Amino acid sequence: MSRELINLAVERLREDFPNKNKSWIRRALIRFMKNTVKEYGENVWVVRGLPELGDKYPTYVVRFRGGRYYCSCFESNWGLRRRSEVCTHIAAVILYRNYRRLDSDVYASVINIECVDYYLEIPSELKGRVRVVKSVRVVDSSDRLNPRHRVTYVIYANEPMEIKARLTCDGDVRELSLKLTRTRRYIIELLRQS
Repeated sequence: MSRELINLAVERLREDFPNKNKSWIRRALIRFMKNTVKEYGENVWVVRGLPELGDKYPTYVVRFRGGRYYCSCFESNWGLRRRSEVCTHIAAVILYRNYRRLDSDVYASVINIECVDYYLEIPSELKGRVRVVKSVRVVDSSDRLNPRHRVTYVIYANEPMEIKARLTCDGDVRELSLKLTRTRRYIIELLRQS
């Protein structure tokens, strides 16, 4: 397992549950790292119990129904509390799903330019099928009204394709033919953060 990938998956978990403490995150991570989560069909997972984390049962079943997670631990003595606070069995499943999603294939192309004014146009018929992530950094601010930028566009989709795009950089308009090639989704996430 890639450390960068695990860190991204944990970061997504923290974003989803900003009010959870470090102990909750740590317990979910321990469950995940000990490979306790197994997927059993669509929206059903079995999480192996860990006595060192206080589990009383050998397994717990987590289901996702109607936009919510449910865990068999909700039926225990502490079930009402766990239901209201989201148990770490569910957190481990969410971490597992984050990891699997980040480790999945996407198809991407990257454009790097340095410009004062810039714009990338993707054909409207690709809306919803193609996504664009833009990262901008100022590289020369000596002209405060027109700073020069280093711009990275990442164009990606869930399937391989070749697309036409129009790139404008400082008034120069270029027609581009971009071939989206296979990469891992977490690479896109790392580019978004940079």
